Amino acid sequence: MTEEKDKQIKGISIEAQELYRKLETIHKGDFVSYDDLNIIAMGDVQNEKRFALNTARKNCLRSLRLVFGCVTNKGLKCLSDSEKIIVSSKTRDHIGRQAHKSLKILASVEFEQLSNPDKIKHNAEMSVAGVLRHMTKPRQIKQIEAKVSEAGQRLQLKDTLRVFEEKQKLEIVRNVEEKKV
Repeated sequence: MTEEKDKQIKGISIEAQELYRKLETIHKGDFVSYDDLNIIAMGDVQNEKRFALNTARKNCLRSLRLVFGCVTNKGLKCLSDSEKIIVSSKTRDHIGRQAHKSLKILASVEFEQLSNPDKIKHNAEMSVAGVLRHMTKPRQIKQIEAKVSEAGQRLQLKDTLRVFEEKQKLEIVRNVEEKKV
């Protein structure tokens, strides 16, 4: 093992270091069983040694760009780049659902009963959750994908926000035109 790798795993448990050493040998598309990982960790990586496995996985992502997906009650699979995108999409969907749940919780607040600082916090949380919910909807993602396709690369934050701003302006214009008719 190189000195660089020794530095990367310094300060973590021995179990996590050994699991990391095992995971770094796994190639994209390959599988490693929980039974094999349990032997290395000297305990159950799905229970009491889960911390060590999580640490090893985080270090693999950080230093090797390897992502491991769980195969329920079987083990871990080293994900391909396409599979990493699927995981990201599922994470985005989850964030959207959590933002929606947060909006429901915040809507249940007796706003007028709040102190002024709490009203500010409430409104800020509502604003952020609303943006997250809106931006994670499938229709919004399709619009971003279309703009990315046009640009041929990832959009910068300001350009991404501009997509939503343009759409908002178009909806306002449509609403005004419908009222004239």
